[in-house]
Amino acid sequence: MSLKLIVIALAITASLARSQSFDVASTKPAPPVTGIPRISGGPGTADPGRITWESIELKRLLMRAYGIESDQMIGPGWIDSEKYAVVATFPPGTAEDLFRIMLRNLLTERFRITLHHEAKELSLYELVVATSGPKMAVATDPDPGPPNPDDADTRIPRNARDSEGCPLLRPGASGVQVRIGGPRVVCSKFGSVSMPAFARRLEMMIGLESWGSTTHVIDKTGLNGEFAFKLKYLSQGVILPGMVTAPTAGVVGDPEEASGPDLYTAVEQQLGLKLQKTKGMIDRIVIDQATKVPTDN
Repeated sequence: MSLKLIVIALAITASLARSQSFDVASTKPAPPVTGIPRISGGPGTADPGRITWESIELKRLLMRAYGIESDQMIGPGWIDSEKYAVVATFPPGTAEDLFRIMLRNLLTERFRITLHHEAKELSLYELVVATSGPKMAVATDPDPGPPNPDDADTRIPRNARDSEGCPLLRPGASGVQVRIGGPRVVCSKFGSVSMPAFARRLEMMIGLESWGSTTHVIDKTGLNGEFAFKLKYLSQGVILPGMVTAPTAGVVGDPEEASGPDLYTAVEQQLGLKLQKTKGMIDRIVIDQATKVPTDN
């Protein structure tokens, strides 16, 4: 290979490495935090170009980086107890998949992590298209980008609601969930979400319905692209700390007596999708080595 081609190849490699790294990142042991620690920012949030995680365990960081649940990770006990403060910046339009690669690279470098993968058969849900067919609208703007603070006419107030009390999405937000008409009625609004991303969101929603148990949802819909829809159901589960609660114009009488479909029924009736229980092979990550104290920033 000529010297010129070698230089070009090295430049391409360096450019790719930069594109898969945060612009600036800090990782350090977290100091004591009074109250609920701030865990905010990231793709699809109101702060799409920055994460500020004041006190978080390495296990949760790795779960986000690899898109897995807690039962898919095996490692030393301290990864679930030691707390770290992580702050990082990146281009506001960064997609979730690229963000995870950036986080993966950061954790591997700072905590000197080595790991391997293994497969195990577990109970899970498959997200499939119901016999009625999908009822979701195709997202009109699959990549709305971050909010523009200088364009006041297009900004939506943070707590804006529609006539049912469901949230109105702000520009740049991919989805939001609130409880309306009391703590049991839940409304989720998605402005631009792919089916694999919705399957991951359903894992969290089903986990709350089953009082914190770990659940796996695999996208088997075969639907490509991104969709916009609303999902409203009656929750039987726990309430997330900080979840927004808003009054509902359509609820009459005691909100606790509100009626409606459960999550599984709502997915089928309102979206034309179905959650069917089965068993399948799930990838698990085994941490072979990691350091408790991250390397210098």
